[in-house]
Order: sequence, then structure tokens, then C-alpha cells
Amino acid sequence: MMWYDERINKDKQTNKPRFSLCCYDGKIQLPLLHEPPHPLNHLLFNNQDPKAKNFQQYIGIYNLMFACTSPGIKFDKSYNTGKGPPTFRIHGQTHHLIGNLLPMPNNPPKFSQLYIYDTDNEIINRLSQNPMHDMLDEQIIIAIKDMIDHHNHYAQKFRMARDKLHSTAVPDLKMKLISQRQTDGRLYNLPTTTEVATLIVGDEHSADKRDIIIEKQSGLLKRIHELHPAYLPLQYQLLYPKGEDGYRLNIPHKDHANIHTAKRKQVTLREYFCYRLQSRTNEAETILHSRRLFQQWIVDGYCMIESQKLNYVRQHQQLLRVDKYTNLTGSNDHPETLGRDRERESYCQQLYFDGMAICGHLGFPDLFLTMTCNARWPEIQRKVTQSNLTPNNCPDIITRVFKIKLNQLMNDIKHGNIFGNIIGYVYTIEWQKRGLPHAHILIFLHSSNKFANKKSPCMVNGKCIRCFPKKFHGATIVDQDGFPVYRRRNDGRTVMKNGIELDNRFVVPYNPQLLLKYKTHLNVEWCNQSTSIKYLFKYINKGSDCITASLGNQDEIKQYLDCRYPSIFT
Repeated sequence: MMWYDERINKDKQTNKPRFSLCCYDGKIQLPLLHEPPHPLNHLLFNNQDPKAKNFQQYIGIYNLMFACTSPGIKFDKSYNTGKGPPTFRIHGQTHHLIGNLLPMPNNPPKFSQLYIYDTDNEIINRLSQNPMHDMLDEQIIIAIKDMIDHHNHYAQKFRMARDKLHSTAVPDLKMKLISQRQTDGRLYNLPTTTEVATLIVGDEHSADKRDIIIEKQSGLLKRIHELHPAYLPLQYQLLYPKGEDGYRLNIPHKDHANIHTAKRKQVTLREYFCYRLQSRTNEAETILHSRRLFQQWIVDGYCMIESQKLNYVRQHQQLLRVDKYTNLTGSNDHPETLGRDRERESYCQQLYFDGMAICGHLGFPDLFLTMTCNARWPEIQRKVTQSNLTPNNCPDIITRVFKIKLNQLMNDIKHGNIFGNIIGYVYTIEWQKRGLPHAHILIFLHSSNKFANKKSPCMVNGKCIRCFPKKFHGATIVDQDGFPVYRRRNDGRTVMKNGIELDNRFVVPYNPQLLLKYKTHLNVEWCNQSTSIKYLFKYINKGSDCITASLGNQDEIKQYLDCRYPSIFT
């Protein structure tokens, strides 16, 4: 089963759909996931049993109760306020930590220590670690514990360490989580018991830099490497109930005719998660049916992918963007290039003066439109495929297609009578630093159409999140900042959407004709107000940006991680 967008992407010779997102046209081959053991299978897929419903509602808590590693995340709970879909949102970078085999004196056992320390009271210890223990079912916890003990290789190793520590014949014991695998990653994702971990007596050191040595009782935490095969199964015991490997290095691509000419012959983290996110009729959907735990798994996977990319950037600083530094150095030897910037600044100022002159002749502009480029437009996809490039590597193609679309939009606005009689317009195209081109358009309407379509209020900056429901208003007004507050009448009319009653306070202003035709972000805003004219004209014809810059020892990767908020909602 394919994603919808893949149905459009067809092979030019055979005219058959290409499986490019899910398995890289068949080059990615991973072991299929098997049905989870009992009772996990029943708890995940049964929608009638009250115990199963309880498990599905609190699956994240049940998983954390049996996780061997702690999720080192800053969880942002501000989004789950009951006003929208469940959202899993974190701040910064994720990292999984594992402690010692035994807790420090006078400290309760946590995570993997619960498999070793005081197992006679294990259920009580697991429940006491969670403040929501009153919501959980003790019988479910007992059933999951028995299942993990019977099927999970990592749990069995921790139980073995428990037995050894109880023996007086072993004074000092360590556990090594092994990173290397001997089996073919395309066929086997369930390692043998000897491959996942080994018990060490004495001072033996790890043979691989990604191996993790768990001390007996040092009080220190160890960080699990993102590329360790145990990174995911130690955290998501309910998604990998048998201790199946997560992503691991050196999984080769499936044999194909052109594999000898391929630049890259091994599965990447992104390809691994794309494959696992796909729904297949012959594969268990344990991960896909894990509800809020699925959200956490996706965010964790995204952070793993990004961490790998950022590590590459950090380790290859001397090779990246050297051409940019060369051009910067060359500008010192050719100061005449600075004159071009002054010419551009003068040109932008002239555009502003011309715009103000048009405003003085025609009056205030009535509509402000913003149109962004959609990288999935068929014209772009076709041209990108023909050039064997990606959208990120063909800005000229995207620009040409966007200008064609923009000309079509302007033709519709001028001759399609969408907003009424047009007597003038001004627009400009901008390019974001890391985004697609977008256009800002100002429309001047004829006096007979100044207040057209009163019953279809326009969008307010195209934003509809965390601002609804709006307040009822008997008429459209302009607030003190010069922005419109549209009429929302309390006429008693409501609609039912997903079991929720909605009225005019929930309506998002839009233009259905333009949205359906261009399939991109395109919002329309009324701007007939003097205080907004200067802002609008200066914005679409702005001059050169001015900054104050300084050079110093700044870690841009760390700053990026500290400021980002990965999230997912369903």
C-alpha cells in the first residue's frame, strides 16, 4: 500500500507507479515485523475489551514502565490542553541514557534496574515510579512482565545479571551491550542472545566504540549511541517485544542491476524509518497501531536522522561551503562588486516610490494576497524527474514554474472577476533563505467592488492555530494595529464535525476557488486601511537587509538544537 503522492510518481518507460518513498524503488529490504506475542497482540488490536482500551489510552506510560533506558527529552506539555489533537512535542535533542545494574544506596530502582533489584516487589516498584499509577491496570502490568521475560533477549540478560549478582561467587559484574551484528540486516532483525549483550567479570573493555559497558554501581549514566542497534528496542519494549534490532549500520541495499554504479550502497536512517512507516498487508502493524507511543517513536526517529546529519556537518567543517568563503575573500580584492548592492538598494527604493505613487492615484489597495510555491506541483515533479535532480537542487526549474503559476493567478484575478473589477495591482517575488519562492500581491479594486463578497470574510494572515474559537462580531472592524477583525454573527447556525459542534467562531476564512485550482498556500486579506499601506508597500518592495555581525566561537549546531521543537500530532 502506497502513500497517495506516490501514485502520481510513475516510471516513464513502464507507466507504473514507483515505490520511491517507502523502499527506494525496491532497493531497501528490511526484515518484516512479525505478529507481537500474547498478550500484546490482544491489547494493541482489540477495541472492545476494557483492559485493551486502558492499555491503548496509557500505552506510553506502560512502555515507560518497562523501558530499560531513560528518554533524555524536554517534553513540552503546553500543547496538550484539550483544545486540539494529541501532540507530542519536545525541546532540543533527544538522547537515551542507561544507569548502573544496581541503584545507589537509599535510592529506588529505575528503568533497567527494575529487572535486577528487589524483583520480589517488582510490580509495586514499577507502579510507584509513576504518578498516574491509579489509572493503570495491575493485571496488564503482570501480563506484560511475563511476556517480556519470556520473549525479550535484553530482559533475559538483565535477569541473568540479577542471578549472578545474587551469587556471592561474582564480586564485580558488568554488562556489555554489543553493537556489532553478524547476521544479514536485510533478513534478520532478531539477534541471538549472545549478540545483544554479555556479562563481564573483571576489567574487560569494549571492543567497539559504540558498545555500552553498564557498571555495577558507579552512580554514572551512560549515553546510548543513536546508531546502536539497541537504541530503539531498549526504550520501546512494547514496539520491539522480542528485542528486535532497531536501525544498525552496514545494512546493504538489495541487489539490483545498477548497484555497482551506485554511490551509496547501504541503508540510511531515513530509509529505515521510511520503510518502517509503510503499511504492508503481509507485515504486523505493531508500531503503526501504538497510538501516542507511535508519536514518540516518530519524533525520536526524526531526531535520530537529524542528529546523524548534524554530526556529519560537525565532523566535516573544513569541506563544507568552502566556495562561499572563497567568494567572501575575493570580494575584498574586487570592491566594485559592492556597487552592485548600492544599485539594488536604489532600485528597491524606486519601486517603493512608484508603489506609493500608484497608491496616491488609485487610492488604498484593497486586498493583500500571499502565494507560495508548492514543490509537489506536477509540473515541478515532472521537470525534476526528467533532470534526475531533487527539488533542493533545481532552483531554476522551480522559479520558472512558479512564475508561470503566478502569471496564471494574475490572469484569473484580472479577468476571472473573482474579487470584482480590478483597476491595478502590484506584486513582487521573494526567496526565503532556505525556502521556496513566494509572491506578495496588492490588488486595487474598482469603487463598485470595494466591499465585494461581504458574506465571505478573508483570511487573517493565514493562521488558524491556537486562535480559535474567535469572538462574535456584528460587523467587520479594524483593530488598533490596522488589521481586520471580521464579522462573525451569532446566528445560531452550527455544524457537526467529528462529533464536535462548531459555529461561526470556528470558521477559517478562505477563497475555495483559488485554493482548489492552485493547491498551495494562498490567503487573501482585506487591507483597506491607511495605517497598513506603508507596511505593505515597504514589505513587498523592501530594500537590502542591514545587520550587525561579529565573529566568534559559536556552536551553531548546538544553538540550532537548543531552539528547535520537533513535534507530531494525530
